[in-house]
Amino acid sequence: MEVCGVEAEIICDDFLKYQNGLFCEGKRQEFDIVYSLGVVEHFSQAKEVIKIFSSFLSSKGILVTIIPNFSRFSFHKMLCYWYQPEILKIHFLHDLKSLEKIHCLEGFKILESGYLGKFSMGILAYGMKPRAIFGKNYEKQRKVGNAMAKFVWKRMQNITDYKGNSVFAPYIYCVIGRE
Repeated sequence: MEVCGVEAEIICDDFLKYQNGLFCEGKRQEFDIVYSLGVVEHFSQAKEVIKIFSSFLSSKGILVTIIPNFSRFSFHKMLCYWYQPEILKIHFLHDLKSLEKIHCLEGFKILESGYLGKFSMGILAYGMKPRAIFGKNYEKQRKVGNAMAKFVWKRMQNITDYKGNSVFAPYIYCVIGRE
């Protein structure tokens, strides 16, 4: 952020410790931006997590939440099901409507929401055990995976905006601010 000329303080900590607010020397700390990437979908009570995050906002602050796109017909969800089903087991799956619903808090409004990005193998590749859909034939798996990625990239190569759609976007996002 400093490279961009933005003076900021980044706090990476366990937010559950601060359910009654974040205090420094007895003074309540408030922030202009609270950014959550890949957190709320791990909690069964996601709305409670959003309430905690929103409690850190200044009067003009915004909360930006981004989660993996595991919507009903999501390409990424399908790939995870085939290659890394363990990933789906550790998430409470949301689509855009359910993400917006957990952001509907008293005194706040949704400023923007939607699908983000065009395609990514990042979610699929994240941290789980390797699994081949063709038994132990990893070479065939690699060829099929490469062909699928090339197919998607060719169809999306001339698209410059990063607003995605429910099928191919790797992420869903929601931004809220005070009314």
